[in-house]
Amino acid sequence: FEKRARLSLAELDLACREANALKDGFDGQVRLGASSAIAARLLPRVVQRFAQVRPKVTMRVCVDHSRILYDKLLSGDLDLVVSTPVINAEAIQELTHEPIDGFEFDANFLIMRSGHPLLQKATPTLADAMAYPWLLPETLGDFSRTLFAYLHSQNVAAPKYILRTDSFWGGEVIVRGTDFVALTGRDPAADLIDAGLLGGFPLPGLDVKLPGLCSYRRLSPLQPAASVLLKTI
Repeated sequence: FEKRARLSLAELDLACREANALKDGFDGQVRLGASSAIAARLLPRVVQRFAQVRPKVTMRVCVDHSRILYDKLLSGDLDLVVSTPVINAEAIQELTHEPIDGFEFDANFLIMRSGHPLLQKATPTLADAMAYPWLLPETLGDFSRTLFAYLHSQNVAAPKYILRTDSFWGGEVIVRGTDFVALTGRDPAADLIDAGLLGGFPLPGLDVKLPGLCSYRRLSPLQPAASVLLKTI
């Protein structure tokens, strides 16, 4: 009962905000969730475009893991979510998912601390990488299955030790202070790599491409500001 009541109150709040926004179509607020994996690459252009077309609309941004963002979207705490989910997003029937045009996230980049022994090798191999402890998503989705299937096809044993976390920022702290490695893609760690705090390389032969999705509640009409934001993504 509490969960449904909270969603009803959130819908009531949306209705009130929508009524106010409809006065001139340029007021109100919009709440966007962005997964940490793509925030650095996607958010700057989206925020800039939206600010140009709706300068009076207050925009709130939440950066987190896609699983947490979907929970907030379902509960009415967010209007839109952009992500590259490691879970099967299509299975969440209460949400509509639209692909982000021209966006594809290349997850094949193994990050590690700047002084990691792997970076001392001229051409590190898959087997070399598996000799070190790994960080992988806690949510075992297509991403992890693709990795393990590829290792099996190459007759390479999986890492001897795996720590699972869905927090990129928590994982980054672990990677910077240990010999753990993490297959995250380069984009989320680009600033730290460019600053020399992290290093890394693509795993040879592995092709891990994740689509970008924009998601919203199927049965809850988007308020005007959110509809405009959807068109800018």
